[in-house]
Amino acid sequence: MLEYKHNKCLFLKIILTLYFVLFISLNFYIAYKILQQFLGDGWSFLGGFFISTAYIFILPLTFLSFLSIK
Repeated sequence: MLEYKHNKCLFLKIILTLYFVLFISLNFYIAYKILQQFLGDGWSFLGGFFISTAYIFILPLTFLSFLSIK
């Protein structure tokens, strides 16, 4: 019975680690898109600002996914 519980927790830790890696890669992708927009013309600056509002949601999700792995 104890071994089954350990395997169940191991599966959850693996899934949470995958989510954490996904959120980290999403952060890098958003940062890449923001830099791409800021290097464009004047209207692209507004696009980069709009894309950067995604960090309001992504950064807390990344932090919470890291805490839930523990």
